[in-house]
Amino acid sequence: MSGRLVFLLRVAIGVVALSAGGAALAQTAGGTTQAMKGCERLLAEGKVQEGYPCLRDVLKTIATGSDDARTLQEYRTWAEAFLQARQPRLAAALYEDALASRAASGKPLADLGRLHFAYSYYVLSRGPDKERAITHARAGLDILEKTLGPGAYDTVAARDNLAVLLSDSGAIAPGLNLAESNFDIALKSLGEDEPLTWRVSNNFAEALRSIGRPEAAVPIDQVLLAKRVKHYGEGSIQALVSASNLALSYLEMGDKAQAMRYFRLQGRFGAKLADPTSEHEAQAKAWYTYTDIFFSPDPQLKPDMLEALMGLKDWRSAPDLMRVKASELAAKEYERQGKVRQGLALRQAAYEISAASFSARSPITFDALLGLARAHVRNQEPEKALATFRDLDRQLYDWTLREVGTAGNRFIAETTRVLADNFLYEFGRFALEEPSARPAFADAAGRWKALESGQRARLRQMADTLPDDVKPLAQEVIRLLGRQQEVLSERRTAAERRDDEALVQDVQKKSGELSARLASLKVPEPPPLDAAIAGALGPKDALVNFVLITRRQGTRSSDAAIEDQRLLAVVRRHDQPPQLLDLGSFPDIVARLKVGQEGTDTAKEMYAALFGKLSGALGGGERLFIVPDAELYGIPFAALRDGEGRFLDQLYEVRLLTREDALPTAVRRDRLAPGGKAVLAGGLDFSSGKQKGPRALPATGREVAEVGKVLAGAGYATSVLTGAAGTEQALHQAIPGASVVHLATHGFFEPPHDGLSALWRGGIVLARAGDDKPPKANDRDGYLYAEELMGWDLSAADLVVLSACETAVGDRSAVSAIRGLPTALAIAGARRSLLTLWPVADAGAANFMIAFYRHAAEPGATFSSALRQTRLDAIAGKVPQADDPEVWASFVMYEG
Repeated sequence: MSGRLVFLLRVAIGVVALSAGGAALAQTAGGTTQAMKGCERLLAEGKVQEGYPCLRDVLKTIATGSDDARTLQEYRTWAEAFLQARQPRLAAALYEDALASRAASGKPLADLGRLHFAYSYYVLSRGPDKERAITHARAGLDILEKTLGPGAYDTVAARDNLAVLLSDSGAIAPGLNLAESNFDIALKSLGEDEPLTWRVSNNFAEALRSIGRPEAAVPIDQVLLAKRVKHYGEGSIQALVSASNLALSYLEMGDKAQAMRYFRLQGRFGAKLADPTSEHEAQAKAWYTYTDIFFSPDPQLKPDMLEALMGLKDWRSAPDLMRVKASELAAKEYERQGKVRQGLALRQAAYEISAASFSARSPITFDALLGLARAHVRNQEPEKALATFRDLDRQLYDWTLREVGTAGNRFIAETTRVLADNFLYEFGRFALEEPSARPAFADAAGRWKALESGQRARLRQMADTLPDDVKPLAQEVIRLLGRQQEVLSERRTAAERRDDEALVQDVQKKSGELSARLASLKVPEPPPLDAAIAGALGPKDALVNFVLITRRQGTRSSDAAIEDQRLLAVVRRHDQPPQLLDLGSFPDIVARLKVGQEGTDTAKEMYAALFGKLSGALGGGERLFIVPDAELYGIPFAALRDGEGRFLDQLYEVRLLTREDALPTAVRRDRLAPGGKAVLAGGLDFSSGKQKGPRALPATGREVAEVGKVLAGAGYATSVLTGAAGTEQALHQAIPGASVVHLATHGFFEPPHDGLSALWRGGIVLARAGDDKPPKANDRDGYLYAEELMGWDLSAADLVVLSACETAVGDRSAVSAIRGLPTALAIAGARRSLLTLWPVADAGAANFMIAFYRHAAEPGATFSSALRQTRLDAIAGKVPQADDPEVWASFVMYEG
């Protein structure tokens, strides 16, 4: 052992002992027993091969005693001493001995938590075994939270360690959630002037920047820079890191002036660092050069600029992010010059550097792989391009599912949407030109719109054929999976996130139980989804999946970053490969959305925009399944007219699906079936005490009475809730097992406000509602919100009708059709729902609904054919007060 090591070891022993265990531990660590003194003497003489085993034996002897606290403290003291002496291998063995001791299996003590934390932070996090490091980090954090409390210094440090490990391992959503909550805890418990708070802040901002959210990181880093400069001075690595982070954020945001400003600051701080071998100043100058080139106004880079970029790419002292960005910028220039092979080589280099440095499951790596796919397209290598697109599809999709399926985080939801947008845009444009890529793109587009593992779709296919004693569990898992997907993809409060964790655990438990039951029954697997979809299409059927593709600047999520949006149509026919058509600019199509209010010409324009190019692909079709996307969910498809003035219902039997994989189940249980149960509510008394509540809807009483007669005549056992009896509690009690649910009342969807989710802004009004509707779970307030409805069991419902205003309205969702009542009903298990796109007149809506049920009760009628015939009757003036498109075009039926 070198003299420096002996010195470090001696100093470390004293410092760590005094800080960790007080006077008693200092005496023990200093060698108060003869055996320990002998070990220390051997180590001090440099005889590590003899002294170290001696030390381990003495520590194991101490561990046989009953003083668990002393055992843990001794081990931690010596392990940390070896770490400070730069002997991590020797320290690791001591940590492992300690964690294998009896003391580690006894009552959890704070020192045991510190041991787990230190082993994870100082040893395992430096190596390749991140999963093992995470395991110990979790164990340490759990013990410290229980023994010291969530706001204690050591607990905050342990939580920061776990957050960083999770993010570095690719579990970015859980890591971000933990980092954000730790940021808030540190500020409240330790204060804004504590250096550990600064470290927590820095790591939270770094995680935000790593997923392309620099605008959220900037305010944190600005405060941090000021505090670090004041505390440590300009010649400190802490101040330099904060300046560099701000520069990188502004670079990503496209702000050249601010990026240059902070890179200059980084260089100034680097020059003041005491270490003469530091390359921090050189790195700042390199970033400055890169930024200048990146924002160069010249259409082509000068040779010296290109040479500088190549130098940054090959400079081994450059940060990995710089090497990736330099490679990509140089590739872009070569591609602009038509030198596609050189560009391809640089794209390959960028991907390899990123995968090695940031892992294969990083937004930076996904973006680099997309650049490589584009390079193969430019190099006219369709097979390699398709293989790369498929690889990216698989990796990005699996990563997204894991992130969404384990922890909800608003930043991750935005990032996955951006990454998916750029991927589908490039894949779609490639597939338009390359026929061999169309089946793969069609499958990818369908999956990405649904954004799930396929487990729910597979279970939906199986559920109808399962034994009666297994079916309820399968339906519960289907509902839980849908609820998990929805709530984890949006912004949630800290309290909601705790509920979400319980939901995830429930999903895992119930899914495991169902898997075991299915395995014991040897239930055969259903056919693959693509085969099931193809098998559900008859010779006269056509399925049109409208797909919005969006190209963005980098990984920025703001609307200002959108460069291009186009609408594609994937058309599937019986026994034919999918067809792919480009329908043009999506903003131009969206500009024509107000169909029902602008007359025949607009209706014809919209038909031409959406279906004009599809006439050949739809030839001979009689039944048309449509899967909308984005704003197309707000289109009253029934009001569209072809060039001859015929409405869409006069051309096809139209069925709206929320997702492609809903088709196999949509064609089942699609009509009234005698022996079912129906629950109806209407003619409700909204007053509550002294509060009058919303205005009365007198026609709804007549509506449910007449509909109830029709259903009773069709063999249904009907239950009608009316007046003051139609409360939320009464409805919840009556609805289980109902195959038809019809609610005639007020509906609402409020515009965004107060950060409320769309699931709390949309709902229906029930009896005794009064005037107030606080957005919270309350089964006595008379307001049934989408968030509440999502947790109900509607798995027996073949049809749910919300004969109320704006029940089909919602926000665009990253993981489902439309966030609001339509999504809530589908997640609750409803097979199909009949809703409204806008406010409808009371009497006209009642007459339309009565006519709909009468058609549905006709022999051989399906729900969709009944809706079609009711619309045609209304158009012909056969339904009183419903002949205006404002009434009949408002009703839409979503299936799936």
